[in-house]
Amino acid sequence: MKQVRLFDCLKKSALVVLAFMILHVVRKAIFKFNELVELKNQFMTTDQKILVVAAVLVMIILIWLVVSLIGGIGYYLFLKIKMSISKEQ
Repeated sequence: MKQVRLFDCLKKSALVVLAFMILHVVRKAIFKFNELVELKNQFMTTDQKILVVAAVLVMIILIWLVVSLIGGIGYYLFLKIKMSISKEQ
């Protein structure tokens, strides 16, 4: 049996979460284009563009890391339990 490593589970989880985030943005851009245009207009009227961009990037990265960490730990525990059950049988 292949050894289960936490790092591998975190890496797979991070890729899955990143794919879901990208698909969500693409879906919003295709099906809810008006919201995207409204968000762009609000961004253009603000005086502190750099602060807004920095805040959005930090928020996206934090959400990505936290969800990836939770998902990776859950996936790791799932694989460990699955391996221990299969060893007992």
